[in-house]
Amino acid sequence: MRRLLCLFVVVSVSLLRVAVGGDWPAFRGPQGNGWSYEKNVPTEWGKDKNVKWKVALPDDGNGSPIVVGDRVFVTCAQEKGQKRGLYCFDRATGSGRWSQIIDFGKVLSTHGTNPYCSPTPVSDGKRVVVWHGSAGLFCYDLDGKELWKRDDLGEFVHIWGYAASPIIYQDRVIQNCAP
Repeated sequence: MRRLLCLFVVVSVSLLRVAVGGDWPAFRGPQGNGWSYEKNVPTEWGKDKNVKWKVALPDDGNGSPIVVGDRVFVTCAQEKGQKRGLYCFDRATGSGRWSQIIDFGKVLSTHGTNPYCSPTPVSDGKRVVVWHGSAGLFCYDLDGKELWKRDDLGEFVHIWGYAASPIIYQDRVIQNCAP
């Protein structure tokens, strides 16, 4: 019985942060299942309906934004994928905090409906990791300082482009380097 009570407390505490409007730190959310425990959220959007702020990006990207504390992170490519970027915005106002642009310098093939920068970044609350496909895997602190990078992994080319998002498990980053 005591074990069951302990398990209930641990599960309840871990869900509490999500239940009160916590972060969305990865593809499909904190649990990876696409569920949000938010209450009273808008169910309809329009050009100016239920939009708190919007910002123009330099080009397309299919990655989902992530939310970490008071920051929103999103990826975007420029110049047919020759430049790949991670952008950080203020969650409340949408004002730009910082961006990190990787000058990859190559144009690789991708499917016409899958622009470059399709993976979603991931964060553990202290760092944000982004996969820019053949341009590499990059890690920054929440203020935009580069902590490490792996830009020596080779080229990954596929008819559909790439879209696999990184995950953080304990002290490791796991990245599927295939589409």
